[in-house]
Amino acid sequence: MITILFVRRDKRITGLIHYKWIGGTGFQSIFEMFWTRIYAIPFDRGQTTLHRAIADELVKAFDRPGAPTTILVVAGYADTGGRADLNLRVSQERAENVSGIIKEQAKLLNATQTIGMGGTELLDSKQPDQNRAVEIWAVVPL
Repeated sequence: MITILFVRRDKRITGLIHYKWIGGTGFQSIFEMFWTRIYAIPFDRGQTTLHRAIADELVKAFDRPGAPTTILVVAGYADTGGRADLNLRVSQERAENVSGIIKEQAKLLNATQTIGMGGTELLDSKQPDQNRAVEIWAVVPL
């Protein structure tokens, strides 16, 4: 099996294709998907809930049904200040709260996956305050 990753200059993966060997000199694509970041939502230090205006904006953004096969990945981040276990908890709560708004208030039926990245996987190592955020990625299997 061969996997090809599509990576942007900022080292973010934007797609992958898995190929399997079918004999001779041939490979067959068995799985393809591409994803793109559709939102980045900032949070205040220690904050895990969205401001009302941002939550309302998010609900409006998801008021139109998308392709049912699109999967949303909601990744929460924290800055590097404080204890690692607390940062992980804060980042997970941020992701879960954003995911909850998308599912419950916008009534989105697409599959979602939430993940807390803590303070170790950073969005921007040069601007720590930018790491108090949640990213929403749309993953589209091809």
